[in-house]
Amino acid sequence: MSSTIFSNVITVLHEPQREVNIGSTVRALLNTGFQRLRLVQPVTYSIERLDDMAHRSAALVEQIESYASLGEALANVSYVVGFSGRSRGERQALSLPEFAPSLTALAATAPVALVFGREDRGLDNAAIEQCSQLISIPVDPSYPSLNLADAVLLALYTIRGLATSAEPLPSLDLADQAAHDLLLNLLDQLLTKLKFSRTAGQQASAVRVMRDLLARSRPSPSEIALVTAMCRKMLAALPPN
Repeated sequence: MSSTIFSNVITVLHEPQREVNIGSTVRALLNTGFQRLRLVQPVTYSIERLDDMAHRSAALVEQIESYASLGEALANVSYVVGFSGRSRGERQALSLPEFAPSLTALAATAPVALVFGREDRGLDNAAIEQCSQLISIPVDPSYPSLNLADAVLLALYTIRGLATSAEPLPSLDLADQAAHDLLLNLLDQLLTKLKFSRTAGQQASAVRVMRDLLARSRPSPSEIALVTAMCRKMLAALPPN
């Protein structure tokens, strides 16, 4: 069993609306042996109430991290998986069983985030833009909606099954999301100076494609630092607008 995987997998609830789902998520983490929970703009909750829903959870609950924005919650994460019941435009969701081996391998050496959206509407487009990969959990198509905490439990249970297998997992060295965001911001500035796109929508689409490309290529810190330095040099060489 790789204890690193259990500390590297970070469950992120984006704007959870019901205290009971936070408590049930705490229980899911305890059931599966995972340790880290981050909340983004959560509903007001009490530690005592969470302990009522998940007995003997005080140690985990006291370590819950809360953030004002999803970007802040993901800044030091190397790979971001967003859970969604459907693909969004060019963003194609892979099934959890299909992607779980890759996800577990990533978590063997780098922090990864599992991001779950609001109970009423899931992940919005802005949140999806920050995800490296979308994942769907296969269910009966006649009733595709999953309870938030149930989705968390299924995801963590699947990863646990792979993490506790005897087969060794490959080692990876990945840049974090803050490095990705910095590079994409510089690229956006560079495209603006070059007048690369005719409309803001076209430029946003180009940056989105580059975000997906970075997610698939999984650059190391040194690789993304090199491309970032290239973008800085090109920006400095261009005349001001």
